[in-house]
Amino acid sequence: MVTLVGGTILGYGLIHYGSMHGDNFVYSGVHAGLFAALYFSAAQLAAVGTSQLTPNTEVLSARCPSPSR
Repeated sequence: MVTLVGGTILGYGLIHYGSMHGDNFVYSGVHAGLFAALYFSAAQLAAVGTSQLTPNTEVLSARCPSPSR
């Protein structure tokens, strides 16, 4: 179970990390980087959301299962 959840968080985290350039994400107290991408992925998987890191484009917002804006 840990491998499945960890792999899912890592996989989606790497997808988000590849999209984290320019104005694609809005940062509030979180430094852009791999940790921020993994944090965002875990928060979306847990359905608790995150207020420090939100997608800033319609395409990226559509990828996220919970409302980010």
